[in-house]
Amino acid sequence: MQAAISGTDANILLVQEPPLLNGTPHTLDDFHCFPSHKQACRTVTYVRKKAFKSTSVISDPYADFLGVSAMLHSKDREPPTINIANCYNRLQNRNVTG
Repeated sequence: MQAAISGTDANILLVQEPPLLNGTPHTLDDFHCFPSHKQACRTVTYVRKKAFKSTSVISDPYADFLGVSAMLHSKDREPPTINIANCYNRLQNRNVTG
């Protein structure tokens, strides 16, 4: 997955039906990972670590969320630049055990 996003300039990745490793979404070196649900992850939000001063992703922690509320604060006093990539996983078997 790391190689798949290396060509994007997005600082927020929204992934539907993410690939899972033992039921957990993959970690990406340059991104913070916010899964929708710990046991039944159907979506995950990745936020580039160096893009914002702080980030909060708010959702109902006990249900798969259909909506994400993100609060982004820039490193300087300018409004943050937001580049979003919305991705959908086309793999039939998305959970790999290993």
